[in-house]
Order: sequence, then structure tokens, then C-alpha cells
Amino acid sequence: MKSVYIILGIVVLILIIGFIVVFGLSSMNNNVNNSNNNPIKTNTSIKIKLSDTSYADKVYLISGDTLDSNAQKATSGFQIVNNKLPDGSMSITLKALSGEYKDQGYVLKPGEQLYFIEKTMGDDTPNGDLSLGDDSAVIVDSDGYIVNK
Repeated sequence: MKSVYIILGIVVLILIIGFIVVFGLSSMNNNVNNSNNNPIKTNTSIKIKLSDTSYADKVYLISGDTLDSNAQKATSGFQIVNNKLPDGSMSITLKALSGEYKDQGYVLKPGEQLYFIEKTMGDDTPNGDLSLGDDSAVIVDSDGYIVNK
């Protein structure tokens, strides 16, 4: 009878070890796969001020109540649509006026601002933007640091 208990104990032990190995390796593989989804590794603890970048003189505030004349010119290829969300954040959509470009959407938490980067104003006309490839936006926190989203 003792040998039956010993064999039963060994079988249970093997099953437990098997489950640990299978689920432990599965968990490890999931962690490895998740880390490989993004080939670009970034250090989110490093904060960069927008004013310290090479684009500092090419940015225009577009999340304010009104746009100044330079911001209007820079965003001439877009219609800007602002929507206040129930949680106090702001949804801003840059609707492309040209079918050659895609709409851009941003959600700003309270205190954040959206700046439009226009590398070359020379391609903008009063009726639109001739080269949409140089246009993008960046979210900045209340202290002027770029927000990684």
C-alpha cells in the first residue's frame, strides 16, 4: 500500500512540475514577445523641452482659443476641430483639406498644449498646403516638456 502512495505522490509531483514549466515558459515567452513588439527602445524617464529642440522656432500653438496669423498659415492644409471631453480633456482633430494626407487626432489632458510643427512655411498658400509631408504636431505638458503618448 505504501508503494501506491509513493507512486501517486511522484505522479502528482511530476504534474505540478509540468504545470510550472509549461506556464512559466508561456509567461516568459509572452514577456519576450511583448518587448519585441516595439523595436525602438525609448527611455521615457528622459524629459525634453520643446524649446530645446531644433524645431523650437518652427512650432505654433494650435490648442488655444484662437490661432495667431503664423499658426493659421502653418495649418492652412487642415481644418482644426476641437471637442471638450467629459473628463476635462480636449480632443483635437486636424482634418486634412487634401485627399493626399490623413487626418491627425490628439487628446490633451488638462494643462497640456498642442503645437503644430511646420518645417517650411514656403509651401503654404492662403488656400492650402502644397507639401503636407513636413507637417506634424506635438503635445507639451504645462512645463513645456514633450509628452510621450
